[in-house]
Amino acid sequence: MSIQANVNVKFQLGTDSYAVDLKLPSSTPTATAPFLFNVDSLKPDGTVLDNLLAVAVGSSAEIYVAVAPPKSLLTEVAGDVVQQLNVVVSEGTYDPKSQTFKTTP
Repeated sequence: MSIQANVNVKFQLGTDSYAVDLKLPSSTPTATAPFLFNVDSLKPDGTVLDNLLAVAVGSSAEIYVAVAPPKSLLTEVAGDVVQQLNVVVSEGTYDPKSQTFKTTP
């Protein structure tokens, strides 16, 4: 039996909107069909303003995690000192646009 799952949630916290997206492949995650989890902050029109969290897992040797705080929080906490903060940790070569890992021939 193979089960595929997609979960999409949008929620509002004060004046900020967020979207949470979870995609589980129908089989064991691979480089071309990884497990995906994203949290995005949204503009008022519903388009993505910032990607706050991106996780992709293709296999034990293919893992990608990118984290960034919401810009509104960064501005309130750090003021003008910290303009941008992003942290990326990965094993394997991940392409966030195609949401796949590069496979080696």
